[in-house]
Amino acid sequence: MHKLYKVFNQVEMMNILIKKYLILNIVTKSLTYLLPFILLKISPNMLDINFSDGMTINFGIGYLQQIMKWFFNLILIVLIYKDMCKLNIKSTTILILTFFSSLSGTIFFFFLLFEKKYYYK
Repeated sequence: MHKLYKVFNQVEMMNILIKKYLILNIVTKSLTYLLPFILLKISPNMLDINFSDGMTINFGIGYLQQIMKWFFNLILIVLIYKDMCKLNIKSTTILILTFFSSLSGTIFFFFLLFEKKYYYK
């Protein structure tokens, strides 16, 4: 009975982590695409650079979206790192992968977690 209780707690922990990172990925993806439009609605000239000789450079909205994506990915890296420390998992590759693709990083984090918790038992 005691082993069954441990397995149930591990499955419950996995469910909580999956829900947590699923919600975080959906929210960060949504904010990555919505915030630049909101910021440009508030300040339409935010992506324009005016020089003294009258020349103007206008950056596209893609630059702002990419910066937002990297910012939110850094937040996810911190959260994944905290969970990795709690679960005694060490992998900098997952953290680097999360910086470039949050969904891929979290999926590989779950693969590594599943391997450590269930495969090596």
